[in-house]
Amino acid sequence: MKYTYLNDIDFLYRVRQITNNSIKMPLKKGKSKKVISQNIKEIMHSYHKKGTIGTSIPESNEKAQKQAIAIAYSMAKKKK
Repeated sequence: MKYTYLNDIDFLYRVRQITNNSIKMPLKKGKSKKVISQNIKEIMHSYHKKGTIGTSIPESNEKAQKQAIAIAYSMAKKKK
């Protein structure tokens, strides 16, 4: 097989597509304390792994935790 630049680009695009899709886990639906705490845990786990929460980059772990709590309560459509 001949080496071509297009094969490299195609390969890199597929690898990026596979890794981006496999990392994401949907948050659970529900309003119970158990579901909310599981969602907070999942968001914080992804923050520690990637360093971001969605598109934002919190400055510290404390700010990330506050943001994760706000997202989890928002998903549950519940006030703190």
